Amino acid sequence: MGCPFAMFASITGINPAHHSSYHAKHGHSSMASTSAMMMIDETEKDTLTEKMKEATWAVHRQLERSVGVAALMGRGTDGMPAFDRKDYLKFLIMLTCIYAQMESIIINAGPTIKQACLSVLRTESLLHDIQAHLDELLCTSNADIMDLLELQDEHQEPSTSESGIDSKTFLAFAVQDAQVNLIQDGILPDDTARLNMDYINLLSPRQVDAVVVYIRRLKTLSKTNYGDEGISFTPTEGCSPMKQTSSTASKIHPVLAHAYVRYMGDLSGGQHMLKRLSKQFAIQHTTPPLDDDRINYPLKG
Repeated sequence: MGCPFAMFASITGINPAHHSSYHAKHGHSSMASTSAMMMIDETEKDTLTEKMKEATWAVHRQLERSVGVAALMGRGTDGMPAFDRKDYLKFLIMLTCIYAQMESIIINAGPTIKQACLSVLRTESLLHDIQAHLDELLCTSNADIMDLLELQDEHQEPSTSESGIDSKTFLAFAVQDAQVNLIQDGILPDDTARLNMDYINLLSPRQVDAVVVYIRRLKTLSKTNYGDEGISFTPTEGCSPMKQTSSTASKIHPVLAHAYVRYMGDLSGGQHMLKRLSKQFAIQHTTPPLDDDRINYPLKG
């Protein structure tokens, strides 16, 4: 199969790289992905990844020096609270909410887009990660899931979404709808343990608000129309040539562009965190405890 980023590029009309080093970095042959890439001006010398690196350099430097990343990578100061498995579990829950929404949008954008994204979809893997780390946390602490719930900040007023409902309820409904959509499309198995309000309740109000802002932004992007000319799509492996109508193609275009950056950042940049996090949060327990009722395992929607 061709490089998934080249497939993204073929849809958006951009060339992710002109040289083999990019594909070698991601474990894909440049020859295998050539058929999925669109031809661009031969005078173009900079690769898309190089342009992205240059444009986001300042933001990356700021993020790398942030307290959150320092805690995640275990290189914080002595006075900084430890980033433990419960914090990592919350981080995974937040990521899953975002990916479920994003992938629910892009798989409905037509068969060509769906085909290009199949090799990088992450919602199912993230759901399995959440369950594995929840199992580990409950096994090692001999706790009930209710013991993991944080006390709400008494000084923080409950926030509400634009629809007037509280943010946690909005998030729970949004994630539930996204997961149902992924199941109906065959992306998630029917028996997948889903995120529900029990998981959302593990997040702090600030974390919920941050995810809600992100999801609302994705929803806005999915409704953005960039014109009536439509977008021409290059066929990928297993798909027939097609041209999306402007009502579908132009609306999904900004979400697809966001997905390209999102997946590239997690699958490429995230490799720097892989070894450290795998060691720091190793999974020792591969099966749930016998007392299933005590921990309400698994949590399903």
